[in-house]
Amino acid sequence: MNFRTGTTRIVIAGVAVAATVIVVALLLSGGGDEGVDQSDAERADAPGTNTEAIALFGDNCGQCHALTVAGTSADVGPDLDDERYDEARVRQAIEQGPGLMSAGILEGADADAVAKLIGSDEPLLAPTPDN
Repeated sequence: MNFRTGTTRIVIAGVAVAATVIVVALLLSGGGDEGVDQSDAERADAPGTNTEAIALFGDNCGQCHALTVAGTSADVGPDLDDERYDEARVRQAIEQGPGLMSAGILEGADADAVAKLIGSDEPLLAPTPDN
């Protein structure tokens, strides 16, 4: 019985140490989602993520427009790396097709995702196709 009692105490002590380590790690890390930019987390999980928008841009817009994050370098339309565009302005351009651009190249959620990518504050920080 003394052997079982000693072994039981060692197991209980090990579990207590492991629990303490986990609690300390959680406390040091901020305890979970606190401090996470929720807009980035929501954007990463939502339909129309940067990765999807980059692919849509490459397939539908990259023949005419340059955008580093999408790996395109065409020069028929504006170079979208040279200037920051408002999301609403981009959405309007996708719908109406200014200049030589065809109207309605993308629609609905696809158009919204590409407009958000181009109209974001820092599209160059979006994941690249290589990631």
